[in-house]
Amino acid sequence: MPKRSLNQQLDQAVQALLSRPDSLLTAAEPELAPLLSVAADLRDLPRKEFREQLKSDLQRSSSMATQPKPQAVSYIREGFHTITPYLIVPGAAEFLEFLKAAFGAKERLRIPRPGTDLVMHAEVDLGGYIIELADSNQQFPARPAELHLYVSDADATFARAVAAGATSVFEPVDQPYGDREGYVKDKFGNQWYIATPIGWTPPAGGPPAVQPVLHPRGADQLMEFLKDAFDAEILGDVPRSPEGAVLHVTMRIGDNTLEIGDAHGQFQPVPCALHLYVPDCDALYQRALRAGATSIEPPNDKPYGDREAGVKDASGFTWYITTHLRDIALPLPIRRLDFFTIRTASLERARRFYVETLQFPVLDENKGEYFRIAVAGVPVCVDYDANIAGQQRNQIGVVVSHLGFTREALRGRGIQFSEGQRADETWVAIKDPDGHEIIFVQEK
Repeated sequence: MPKRSLNQQLDQAVQALLSRPDSLLTAAEPELAPLLSVAADLRDLPRKEFREQLKSDLQRSSSMATQPKPQAVSYIREGFHTITPYLIVPGAAEFLEFLKAAFGAKERLRIPRPGTDLVMHAEVDLGGYIIELADSNQQFPARPAELHLYVSDADATFARAVAAGATSVFEPVDQPYGDREGYVKDKFGNQWYIATPIGWTPPAGGPPAVQPVLHPRGADQLMEFLKDAFDAEILGDVPRSPEGAVLHVTMRIGDNTLEIGDAHGQFQPVPCALHLYVPDCDALYQRALRAGATSIEPPNDKPYGDREAGVKDASGFTWYITTHLRDIALPLPIRRLDFFTIRTASLERARRFYVETLQFPVLDENKGEYFRIAVAGVPVCVDYDANIAGQQRNQIGVVVSHLGFTREALRGRGIQFSEGQRADETWVAIKDPDGHEIIFVQEK
């Protein structure tokens, strides 16, 4: 029988150790003895305690992997774009009504300054773009803006703006750059270029509905600042006057754009405030300072879920540099329960029961439509509904201090709502899982 090789002898010896853990070292060539001694020391590894711990860790890791991961929060607050104009004006409440009447803006949020009728912060949606605004004061003096609006019908919107109180600078005309455009000023100091594209094809989704316009003294300097501080990008050509002044340029920051041209003639600087959402507030704040801006406020966390800093560039424009950190559900500004509605197919029968039998006092009524009674001080509205069948869907009316705040509070909770208006009353309504309706109405 041929002699086995050293490899074969080592393999046979190791197999014997593994199959019989209590066995002694197998006889083998002397040069294999050190390797077999190491194999004998290792045959009981890993220890039982280690194997059990490893099994527990793997099971926990597997369980964690199957858990849903929390959804990442966007650095731009819902509904916003990278650039949002922030208009600080005297008489912000009146200005809100002007925006609604002139441009069909929809109020998203209104937060009053405590103890006053002044607006501390408000937001409106205009064509899918947000405009922020607030009342001016000593700490925050007025900062109006120049804004370029793209609308479906420049002539009709221009007429609405003038009817709402704006002053015409020039009526809509066909411009050589492809827009039909008019120009108005409002009583709050803002300037509005109202345009409809007629000679060029807008990108998919249409042109931006709201676009800030800046007329600095030294457009080239501002353009360099925006590139260095915020990675702004020039779109297209930069037409210049014979003297070298910038006539008009469009620059993109993030997902939207602004327009710049050197101040000249009637187009003088309007040092507005702009809200800029960025992925890293701290980093861009430092970049803005290095690019020549002056600090207004260092980065800090705000109670509404943003981290924010403020700078002013050399041209006088204010930039609120912001990163959204977390979504905050605002509290509902509830004042009191206003009414509860019961629907009936017979007002006469219901009236006999509630008024004549139970003797609840009648607060008011509209013959054939409803009557309201007081039950323990709470108004209960009995409504006529000829189509009542099956389960009755009731209504609860709640008075709130501000509908705009209510909308934002509901939006922050992910609750869908509808809106309605009758005469001079506006409301926001939600439904519970059973279809009962809760109606929020503005306190008068």
